[in-house]
Amino acid sequence: MSSLLDDWLAYRQGRADFDKSHFLGLFKAYPGDSQLSRILSGFPQALAIQERARQVLASGSLEHSLYLLPTPGTDQARLKSAALEWWHEQARFCVATGGPWPEQPDWQPQVQCVSRDELYPLLQRDVPNAWVFEHIADALIDDLKDADAQVHALLEALYGIAADYYLAWYIATPLIALDIDFSRYFEFWRQGGISVVLEDRLLVAG
Repeated sequence: MSSLLDDWLAYRQGRADFDKSHFLGLFKAYPGDSQLSRILSGFPQALAIQERARQVLASGSLEHSLYLLPTPGTDQARLKSAALEWWHEQARFCVATGGPWPEQPDWQPQVQCVSRDELYPLLQRDVPNAWVFEHIADALIDDLKDADAQVHALLEALYGIAADYYLAWYIATPLIALDIDFSRYFEFWRQGGISVVLEDRLLVAG
């Protein structure tokens, strides 16, 4: 029986065809540097993508989860600061591209720390957080509309690391022409943070 890495290499070489979801577990199964090099060989900016993937994989653990979880332990002040950095980057991009944003980018929101149990239900609601994500996702889809199927399969495999599109886009930044700094999100994520943008507040959980 072939391994997932064998399947990926066969797919890259045109010897086999798979749905892109087949590769969701690729980076979790093969996180070593030599394996990352084989997975990414042939992509533009492969070394830069590999470094970002290595950085993300080293910032979390799969010990108690199917997906990579960041190592906890950041204090509340640092968490709030990192959340605001990502907030302002989202604001800058949305304002520059005509996207949805509840306030001007220089507006300082009320930052409120809440529990994850309080925050998780809001991730599924029709609030500014969802509008902003959809705007960024649509812009990225348009940016990569001419990319081949293997690039889209790579993005799906990167999503599979932590079930997190923003994190996948951070790793794939060398392939993306959008003027948005996903490293702000990575710095927030690696501190164990999740957030929700509301009309008048930024909710943060660690």
